[in-house]
Amino acid sequence: MAITWNDPIKTYFTAYDIQHMKQVQPQIDLGDYTSVKDNAVLIYPRLADGTMPPGGWVDEWINNFKAWIEAGSPES
Repeated sequence: MAITWNDPIKTYFTAYDIQHMKQVQPQIDLGDYTSVKDNAVLIYPRLADGTMPPGGWVDEWINNFKAWIEAGSPES
C-alpha cells in the first residue's frame, strides 16, 4: 500500500488537531496538503516525541508519516 496524503495521512489529523495547530502555529494548516508537506520536517519530530498532536499518535501512524516524507510526500 502506498502511503499518500489522501490515504491515510490526512485522515490522521482530526478537526480538533487542525484548529489547535492554527492557534499554536498559525502558519501550519494540518488540513492542507501543501502546508503539511512544506512543514513535514518540523511536524515529524513533534509526532515522534509525542508532543503533537494533543493525545499523540500510535506508532503505526508515526511510521506512516515518516514513510510518507521519505517517499516524497505524494498527494495521491
